[in-house]
Amino acid sequence: MNRSQYIKISCAALLAISVMACAPRNANRGYVFEETRIEKLQTGDARADVIAALGVPSARSPIDNKTVYYIYSHFQTNAAYTPVETSRRILAIQFDAKNKVAALTHLNLEDGVVVAIASDITKTQGNAISVAQQIFGNFGRFGAAGAPTDF
Repeated sequence: MNRSQYIKISCAALLAISVMACAPRNANRGYVFEETRIEKLQTGDARADVIAALGVPSARSPIDNKTVYYIYSHFQTNAAYTPVETSRRILAIQFDAKNKVAALTHLNLEDGVVVAIASDITKTQGNAISVAQQIFGNFGRFGAAGAPTDF
């Protein structure tokens, strides 16, 4: 193979690699839904039966533990940009006092609400001391409280 063929093949390989690097990357995160299992769920089913059929939930309600969530998200990343969530699917299962299914709710990306994060800082009680006060503040405080001081 002569030098011009080597250069042409190298350029073609470099072009192919460059095009592949710009292709979008897909990532699936969370619970993988199986429609046949979800279709079998009905109100009145026991909590243990739901967990046995669907597996461990993605999240539980932190307030009363009466709702479990199965969450799936699909993200797409183009080149060096941040990932963008293109689809989301959430199955929320609410249980009654007897641990029976009370309601099944299906949610998607459009049902989500963007929550603004507060940047305020809560001040703590106490005094703000400098580094020098921290270093020199313990001089003179030798020994444990109640320890004998006679030597």
